[in-house]
Amino acid sequence: MATSITSDDDLRIYENETPFKIYAGPGAGKTHLLIENIKAIIMNSPKIKNKKRKILCITYTNAGADEIKRRLGKYGQYAYVSTIHSFLYDMVIKSNQKQLKHLIKEKYDIDLGERIKFQPRAEGFPLLANTKKEDLIEFLISQTDNKDKQAAFAELSKKTMENVILDISAINAYPFNECPVNIKHNTKMTDCDAKIIKQAIWQIGKVLDFDEILYFSYLLLKNYRYIVFMLQSQFPYIFIDEFQDTNPIQNKIIKTFADVNSCTMGVVGDIVQSIYKFQGATYKEFEQFDTSSRHKVEYVITGNRRSSKNIVNFISYLRKNDANLERQECTVNITPTAKVKLILRQDNNADLLPLIPNDAVILCRADANKFRYIRNVDNLQAEVLQKVSDKYKYVYGRELSTEIDKNRTEWIRLCNFVVSIKDTLNTHNLGNALNICSKVLDVEQIYKESEEQGHTLNKFILFINKFNGILDTSTFAEIRSNINTWLTDLGLNYAPFEFPEIIDDDDVLLKVDTLQYKTIYAMIKDIFSATSKVMTIHKAKGLEFEKVFVDTEPFSTEKKKEINTYGILLNPQVFSDEADKDDLHEFTRVLYVAASRAENELLFLVECPKNMTSAQAKTNIETSLNTYMSANGITEPFYEIETV
Repeated sequence: MATSITSDDDLRIYENETPFKIYAGPGAGKTHLLIENIKAIIMNSPKIKNKKRKILCITYTNAGADEIKRRLGKYGQYAYVSTIHSFLYDMVIKSNQKQLKHLIKEKYDIDLGERIKFQPRAEGFPLLANTKKEDLIEFLISQTDNKDKQAAFAELSKKTMENVILDISAINAYPFNECPVNIKHNTKMTDCDAKIIKQAIWQIGKVLDFDEILYFSYLLLKNYRYIVFMLQSQFPYIFIDEFQDTNPIQNKIIKTFADVNSCTMGVVGDIVQSIYKFQGATYKEFEQFDTSSRHKVEYVITGNRRSSKNIVNFISYLRKNDANLERQECTVNITPTAKVKLILRQDNNADLLPLIPNDAVILCRADANKFRYIRNVDNLQAEVLQKVSDKYKYVYGRELSTEIDKNRTEWIRLCNFVVSIKDTLNTHNLGNALNICSKVLDVEQIYKESEEQGHTLNKFILFINKFNGILDTSTFAEIRSNINTWLTDLGLNYAPFEFPEIIDDDDVLLKVDTLQYKTIYAMIKDIFSATSKVMTIHKAKGLEFEKVFVDTEPFSTEKKKEINTYGILLNPQVFSDEADKDDLHEFTRVLYVAASRAENELLFLVECPKNMTSAQAKTNIETSLNTYMSANGITEPFYEIETV
């Protein structure tokens, strides 16, 4: 039985030295609890006397790690806060590369040069982003005298090479089970060719993918005990936040050095917020967490400091079959506010935007769904953008949001350039406009004293001012052509902006050239910027917003019959031992995470079944919710239903 605590409690870990597990739902203040207890250990534990011994705190995202570091303040010098991948690279792989290359030779019969120093893959970028394709091809060709093979190697794309990976899916399955990890490749390639390509990636690219960091760290810890002893000596306290998001191999690695008497290990999480099944994570790792060295103590935080009482009641309904935390208690936001609005949609063509407050954050299951919620863009343009996004995802295997975020392709660079210049014109900030130009054009001559300095500066000012002529209806093709004309007419001799169509298709809707400036602006600012109010549920995890609208469309059309929000609302099940219902249960947890982001106002989309009238569906939902209210002594309805 877990002991009930609050987020302000000092667990006195520095005295009892007992491993612990904390159940904490959304808005419980678990990060606050973790930070304050880290501070208490630093102030009171004799094990943390200097900077040589630290508290290790592993969290799921870089943003989460940065937030904990910020809130630790001066105490941060006594804590090592990091994601699991960064920690393993820095503390296990970076200083043991000779041993790693020995293991690669032993496992894969690949010899790597002594001077090679592996680097981790850059987050958000392709594996070989910083490697020249020509260097890879040159190495591959040098490995064979067969002319046909050399010709085949010469035709390889970077993407094809990046798909030659170590497949850790078998070893990373729950429960963790030792098994061989092979080099995965497409069926048109032989195992021998795949091994040569993998050697090229390691030897020429000198880069390790995320799964390789995990697998090789496990091998190093398993084969070299001194690494284990070093970690145990350096980190007497080891805490893991968002434990429900870790996967079997990550947990095995942590236990390799943390599950001993000399270390105090604690985990914090919420099994109902486990939504990373596609990365191998399973709530069972948190549910069955234990230590072999000592008995652990379990705590539970039942309070919710984030959401209104109505929202807390609704999300408690969604997780009602979780025996560890059946109901949360609203501890702060207890003043009656708006009821949870369930929008029951029977007409798939119904326009939802008028129902959504302008200041609400819109959460979608997938990036592709975000285009439905672009305001002030006509349906035809939204369809163009949708198809461009789909082409990136399903043909190129990349998310358009990542391409935009990293300013990675030429047409996106031009879009960012134009939007940025237009923004500076609105604020009359010439200096900023010149700075933006410097990222695309050579403006160095403006800053050099010469007879032509003033004349050149005037040309750039004229060039920048011409962007006022770009209208909302100007197409990408027109914008590109106009910019090239302006550069030529003003005597600014730069290579023209020429971009091939990213999609080779006769359908004009699939061409970037048809995107209008209004759509481009919405794409950059309203959908994919850091301040966007439209995002995926997975990216919103850990965040909170005053008003939230949840787009609950789950999967492709063929899946809707077995997985739909209406069915979930009638009988929510966040987990069970029925393997054939894994998708349904995880989607219920995804919806739970989305709904729990809301502080004061929640709008929740519900698709009405095709074989049912909206009146029938409404009655059935009301029956289920009212039964729950009666069973839990809730007298005032926390929801309302609107049909569209």
